[in-house]
Amino acid sequence: MANVPKIHQLRTDLASYKQGNLEVLEFHSKLMGMLSELENYTKVPHCTCGKCECDIGTKIVKMIETRKWINFEGIK
Repeated sequence: MANVPKIHQLRTDLASYKQGNLEVLEFHSKLMGMLSELENYTKVPHCTCGKCECDIGTKIVKMIETRKWINFEGIK
């Protein structure tokens, strides 16, 4: 199961992240760090069997459903 609270927090942080007084390189570095961390939690499934017998469609649907729940949790 995805770490829903952490994913939600990262998305919230990304949505509100601003350069402010940071130098461009520092801003970019922190932004890329947050994006990389988010990517670690939200990897997109891909076919590993080479014959499309690995049920990739179900895995992608599950990922999308999880994303919907993460977005719903943020509405509170």
